[in-house]
Amino acid sequence: TDRPFTIGEFLQLHDLIDSRKYKAALNFQYHLMGRIDDTSHVKKKFLKASTQFPGYLTTKIVWSKNVQDELNCPTQIMLPCGNKEMCPYLSLAVFLEDWIQNGNGAGSQWLFGEGTTTEQSMHKEQDREACNGKSTYARSIRKATKNPVFVAEATGPLGSHSIWKLSCTEARQKGIHKDDIDYRGRWSSK
Repeated sequence: TDRPFTIGEFLQLHDLIDSRKYKAALNFQYHLMGRIDDTSHVKKKFLKASTQFPGYLTTKIVWSKNVQDELNCPTQIMLPCGNKEMCPYLSLAVFLEDWIQNGNGAGSQWLFGEGTTTEQSMHKEQDREACNGKSTYARSIRKATKNPVFVAEATGPLGSHSIWKLSCTEARQKGIHKDDIDYRGRWSSK
């Protein structure tokens, strides 16, 4: 199985991935402890201003390995980060302004994908679009880790799951309780 990225390796991804979209997806996935599938299936309509905490954003991840029903998908707050490379707010703002302004993402329902499906489209068509975005995103991560400039700081395989494993590892090392991590990551717990 994939090992977690180190923070240094994660920051190298930012240097090696030239797409603003995938830099934003990296930060989004990291901060919400998401798997690549979770990130790829996020719709723009779920990114909203917080009603409880003015000035903050919230989102929902309604497609997840351990989520069987949309009702089990709580709204989650997104917090800014003091590190400008890792800040989901900054990277989302830069990406969305460019992507929507240039017309590329104006018609897509996906936050990080391309496409023309709508809520009324067949579920299979919507899922295909999200999975196409997932594949392209995964390829960009793989390409970055295979780049000769990328310096691995530990041994073991790396992949898209290494991002959510990094966020979990970081949270545990900072003293966050396992149950809180499980809740944030939408994982079933015993």
